[in-house]
Amino acid sequence: MFNRIRERIEVHDLQTWILLLVKIIGVVVGCVFLYTAYFGVFTPMKQRGLLMGPAIFIVFATRPFRKNGKSGLIDALIGLAGMAGVFHFVLTEWDLMMRGGAPLPTDIVWGVIVLLTLLEGSRRCLGIALPLIASIFLLYGYFGPFFPGVLQHHGVNFEHLVSATAMTTEGIWGTPMQIAATYIIIFVIFTSFLEKTGAGQFFIDLACALFGRVRGGPAKIAVAGSAIFGTISGSALANVAGTGCITIPLMKENGYRAEFAGAVEAAASTGGQLMPPVMGAAAFVMAEFVGVSYWQVAKAALIPAILYFFAIFMMVDLEAARTGLKGVSNLTAKTKTILKEGWFLMLPLILLIYLMGVVQFSPMKSAFWSLVCTVGVSFLNRKSMLTPSKILDAIYSGVKDTAGIAMACATAGIVISMVNLSGLGLSFSSILISLSQGNLFALLCLTAIASLVMGMGLPATPCYILLAILVSPAITELGVPIMASHLFVYYFGMISGITPPVALAAYVAAGIAQAKSMRTAVIATKLGMAGFLLPFMFCYSPALLMQGTYAETAIATISGLVGVVALASALTGHLFAGMKLWQRPVLGIAALLLIYPEISTDLAGYGLAVVMAYINRRTI
Repeated sequence: MFNRIRERIEVHDLQTWILLLVKIIGVVVGCVFLYTAYFGVFTPMKQRGLLMGPAIFIVFATRPFRKNGKSGLIDALIGLAGMAGVFHFVLTEWDLMMRGGAPLPTDIVWGVIVLLTLLEGSRRCLGIALPLIASIFLLYGYFGPFFPGVLQHHGVNFEHLVSATAMTTEGIWGTPMQIAATYIIIFVIFTSFLEKTGAGQFFIDLACALFGRVRGGPAKIAVAGSAIFGTISGSALANVAGTGCITIPLMKENGYRAEFAGAVEAAASTGGQLMPPVMGAAAFVMAEFVGVSYWQVAKAALIPAILYFFAIFMMVDLEAARTGLKGVSNLTAKTKTILKEGWFLMLPLILLIYLMGVVQFSPMKSAFWSLVCTVGVSFLNRKSMLTPSKILDAIYSGVKDTAGIAMACATAGIVISMVNLSGLGLSFSSILISLSQGNLFALLCLTAIASLVMGMGLPATPCYILLAILVSPAITELGVPIMASHLFVYYFGMISGITPPVALAAYVAAGIAQAKSMRTAVIATKLGMAGFLLPFMFCYSPALLMQGTYAETAIATISGLVGVVALASALTGHLFAGMKLWQRPVLGIAALLLIYPEISTDLAGYGLAVVMAYINRRTI
């Protein structure tokens, strides 16, 4: 009996010490990256290794081998081995450069350890899909000569395979890891600071105050709250968890079906990855791939993001009109009261936009000063005050959240390395163009399908990285601007979060709503239908991405707004009143006609929309 008690105490103490070590490492790493955000980055391997190494240890020490298990000493030791492997290359960076990248036997051993721990760490964070894809690409690199046709290549021997993926900036140390260790981590820490002040709850309360009393108020709170919360989270699942626990019960109490309530939250939260200024982590990678500043990516994404949320807003409004659902005035505070209590929580975001857009500071320095502003303004209210313990908690939470992103970015680097070594990128683009026979619409449809399939098992960031290197070049080759081609694959990778059969955002929302998962995903797909059409719109009309004159942008935006209303009416069967069955496909055609940026198609789309609106209005 005493032996059992002693064993339990020892195990408990061991796990406590491991967790304490994880938190200390997390806080130290966070402070290091706050330092580099202000004073500048270290050498490439040092900057990236200081995130990658601790990220491997944090993942192994906090995420068990099995979902229902617990991390223990073995997990921590494996994590330490992976971290030691990373630090080996950090410490020997100069020596490796002097040898021209030629590896020693010890380098190969450490390289294998790092690769294996990265693959397993990715599995623990993201599921089996990404490490499985990376493993397939490693096998493709090694067995290249045995593949048929255009897939065949010269092959890569084992030593070269390990050195190319684990020791060069074309592999795990490449562009995705560079972005994670410079931009992403400081923005995630900044977001963590905002959340500790209660900014997320403030934005939800503000949405309640603005829309709680209107028709279908709870659903509109979900849309507005997710859009505003998305400006600081950039994560669909975090958005669902953060806003859904409030909005989904409200919707159900107001008469919405459980599946519809979950679907509204899932579709709206998925759009949070599109909403500037923070967006999703993939936006930072996109800026590097496209060769523009992050601010230009955010600016290009703004109008499509607004149209996406406007589409969902119209869908829930028309659904509320169709079913006669009212607002919930007794549950909402006045807007003035909400703003009076928490207006200052908007200042860090306003400062972030000002520094990046007007002053043209780097994203790192902009996030740093916005973080400092967050700490400063938190003292304006006792509830939001960031005490020393909250600050340390925020730093650790930011690093812990970034650890999973770092796993994804480093593992995606394996794929990039194999694509470059084998020449698959050019071959894949050629295959796509050949299948589409040079037709842009056919190519976009093929790309959309590929994006949705790949996005089923991958988060938005690794999904975007893989599609950007394999698919985007083919779209650009057919004349689509590079920004539009990259946003196209980003959108479809993102929208896979609500697309069956693997719709993670919808399944999380269904869990909160206690609804059927697949039914929730199907309704969420219907609500997010604009997300399937908008990428086609800005590929044909880059003015939607603010790439054109002000007049062209205005015309494209108006067409988009009318198209969105037509689409929402066609899908819900309601405009001013209930619609007859034949009217719905006509409005659907009007929405599709407004996609193509030609005067003739726009006029036809406007004409059909106006006629259907007039006929529907007369039925009241």
